[in-house]
Amino acid sequence: MNKSVKTPRTKKTIVKVDKASTQLSGLYQTPNKSVGQYKNRYYYATDTPKAVRSYDRISNLSLARNLFTICGDLGGAILQKSSWVVGPGSYTPVYTGTNSNWGDTVETWLVEQFFPVCSVLGSNYPFNTILKLSSTALDVDGDTGLFLTSTKGGFPQVGLVPAHRIGQRNNAGETIVQSGPFKGYRINDGVIVNDDGRPLAYRILGEKAEDDLDIAAQNLQLLLDPEFCDQWRGINKIARVATDWENQDEINDYLLRGAKLASSIGLKFKNESGDGSSEGVSGLAGASEDTVIPTFQPGYMPINGGEIFFLKAGIGEDIDTLKNETPSQNTEAFISRIQKKAMYAIGWPQELLDPSKIGGASVRLVQDLVRRVIADRQDLIARRARLIVNYAVAKAMKEGILPTNNLDWYKWSFTRGAALTVDNGNEQNALREGYKLGTNTLQDIASMRGVDWYEMRNQSQKETEDLITRAQALSKKYSLPFQVCLELLSQRSPNPQALASIDTSTAGETSLTE
Repeated sequence: MNKSVKTPRTKKTIVKVDKASTQLSGLYQTPNKSVGQYKNRYYYATDTPKAVRSYDRISNLSLARNLFTICGDLGGAILQKSSWVVGPGSYTPVYTGTNSNWGDTVETWLVEQFFPVCSVLGSNYPFNTILKLSSTALDVDGDTGLFLTSTKGGFPQVGLVPAHRIGQRNNAGETIVQSGPFKGYRINDGVIVNDDGRPLAYRILGEKAEDDLDIAAQNLQLLLDPEFCDQWRGINKIARVATDWENQDEINDYLLRGAKLASSIGLKFKNESGDGSSEGVSGLAGASEDTVIPTFQPGYMPINGGEIFFLKAGIGEDIDTLKNETPSQNTEAFISRIQKKAMYAIGWPQELLDPSKIGGASVRLVQDLVRRVIADRQDLIARRARLIVNYAVAKAMKEGILPTNNLDWYKWSFTRGAALTVDNGNEQNALREGYKLGTNTLQDIASMRGVDWYEMRNQSQKETEDLITRAQALSKKYSLPFQVCLELLSQRSPNPQALASIDTSTAGETSLTE
């Protein structure tokens, strides 16, 4: 009997599909960590106060301050940025209310009496210096505090609080205020908030725990430039590129050490044994105790007092200068690449350090970008300027230093400094032509110069009245037409018509010599 032959069953091939790989076609690609092409990102989505802990913020602050002081390009760029934000003529108060006489009086008092001594630290910190330091602190520290106070006589005063002084001594243990007027409220990194997350007060750290003080938010302004919608503390601009600045600083140190070593070697001696441990080459130019020298005594003959040497090497040996080609072009390009990215992070393009590398449309684009950065920072600093002015005016009226104005005493605006420009001549011509056509206003022109258009108009009127008065006096004294005298004092066109129509060979000359 024939046994049936069983046909072997074919094995099914099971293909395992990596589910992660199927998720890469969405709007935002989901990273596939199994591939191993990217480094791990140690961050999970959470509230910003939890993501940026007090320890992390203080560590970043310490590193940023150090880099600001030791990196000349970084520190110089930040100081340059602050100088444009709060430049000459900027933040002069301009009253915009209805009582113009009262406004003129207060403007004079602010500029001449309050601004020079507004700081609790004295005259070394006038109004504009406080604003400039505030701008610098936003880039280096992330935020800066300002408290309101007064002298014993009632004169208004303000003072700056550095970022490291705002905090708490036990961030991990204390999440609820235990005592004082804000007892029971949440506290995080020195910020006391209500249930809606609105800051109610700030904790100022003293030298000792018993010196710590909780100051209400209406008496202390914490100025920051938020990057996330739930920030309570500021994050400095250097934080995102701190490692880049560290890398550049270390590369510069290594290059400097190499340059010093290369410059300390006068000549390079090459022989078969490579032994340079015996007697030195006495009198040889550039030789020192650190110079690599051969065991033989090469012959040399000095000419002109040792300024020129004829050297004779041994058989199979060579004497040559040391060629130092460090840093190479690739190294310089890499340093420039690091610097460019790092400078961009603080809002100050690298091209401003050396504008000769750009031109044409590119330089105008850089100019427009920087103007936007300056304008944004000026709007932020204006909040601090307005707080200082409003507090000073209110306090001075309360103490009887200034006359009372109960209607609109708080209406103030501020001038901005002259705008950064790379081609002032062409820009002024364009503004002037636009003003003639009506596409530009006097305010546009005034803002480019950092002055108020109304004050410009008043000054123009004063100068015009003075010009007319002087022209009338000259006309009467020398019996000349008024128009001639006016054009002699100020020519508004390259070809004055009145002067051309006067015959100065007769009556005019006689009159001028009388």
